[in-house]
Amino acid sequence: LDSMKRVQIDFDSMKFELEKLYEEMQVFRFQSDEASELKEIAERQVEEALRSLQQEREQRLALKKEANQLKNAELFNSNMSNLAQSVFGMQILVEDKVPSPALFKQLQASMEEANEEDSESDHFQPMDLFSEMLGAQVKKLELELSSANRQREEIQEQLDEANQLVDQIVYVENSSIAEMVCLISGNSPESFKAFFQDDNSN
Repeated sequence: LDSMKRVQIDFDSMKFELEKLYEEMQVFRFQSDEASELKEIAERQVEEALRSLQQEREQRLALKKEANQLKNAELFNSNMSNLAQSVFGMQILVEDKVPSPALFKQLQASMEEANEEDSESDHFQPMDLFSEMLGAQVKKLELELSSANRQREEIQEQLDEANQLVDQIVYVENSSIAEMVCLISGNSPESFKAFFQDDNSN
């Protein structure tokens, strides 16, 4: 009788622990789902930030190209104006009335210098304040995504440990039930333990 009371007490204690572990597992599952949702949100935000950065870069290149075209047109008009003034103000050769070659050399040198400046400006890509802010936001979202992944892995480890502990409690609980039944029926404990082990494995 004392053995049956002891088994009953152990059974009630294990049942309480099992219910407690079940509640903890539910909390872990909720946290895991929440971490997955945060991960998806962070991934979407990273994708949107990268798309915005790409669009901003394309717009900046388009504006730069347009500015270069306007600059070249203005430079061409300026050179043509200087050429016209030089042609009308220079000394005319008596025989063939051809402008001085020095004038054309000066004009050619001026245009080559302008082309070199344009070439150098093509290699310069300024980063405005919007790009810096967007880059910082992308880095922040990547850090949040990494943190969400680590949190999810930790929660999954806790879930695995809780499942292992539940399996151990169930095995001990079944063993205690088998002992209690053996005390009542007088059968061999090994047969009941084998029965519960097969049931758990299924």
